[in-house]
Amino acid sequence: MGYSSQVIIGIPKTEKVRLFKLQNSERRFVFPDLFSLLKETKDGMMIYTSIFDLKWHSPYPDVKIIEDFLYDLEERGLEAFQICIGEDQVIHSEIGNHYEHLEINLEINIYD
Repeated sequence: MGYSSQVIIGIPKTEKVRLFKLQNSERRFVFPDLFSLLKETKDGMMIYTSIFDLKWHSPYPDVKIIEDFLYDLEERGLEAFQICIGEDQVIHSEIGNHYEHLEINLEINIYD
């Protein structure tokens, strides 16, 4: 199966249309089938979460397209972030600064 992750992405609302238009080499839109809107914040940040756990590795073409988009936003001085939380509950990939938008907690449950 491989290592799967929950992926959370945040972008300014002004960049939503561009994000949803990203296409891979097969002319398939890469974002809408993988993510759903989690929340739109008061300051205009759109926060998306992966619909299901993903195999999220930078060399994968669709992942690279999305990450390049986020890096481009940062280079243009726009706030954007990505955080990947693996199935072992470890953060293994980050882009940008998510700390003003997300609080990440690890919950421990004790079985009877």
